[in-house]
Amino acid sequence: MITENGGAVCWPEQAPIILSPIAVIADHRQQLQQCFQQIQQHWPQLQPAADNAFRQTDWAFDVAGLSPADLDWIAAIATEHGLDFL
Repeated sequence: MITENGGAVCWPEQAPIILSPIAVIADHRQQLQQCFQQIQQHWPQLQPAADNAFRQTDWAFDVAGLSPADLDWIAAIATEHGLDFL
């Protein structure tokens, strides 16, 4: 079992099972990427985490150096996309 900020995937003997309420993972990943691209318009120094390509239910990036106000703004952008920012 792998968990990612509220998302969970388990691999029984057959295909993986997504235990999160995400209908189509590919569509969800695209939504996450579009949200991140919008965030990068304001903070172009942000880059996806090295393991981001292997994630299924979330999108990771380093927020070091961002202010609390920046983080609030990023959370608002995520909310506009129907996503959470933790």
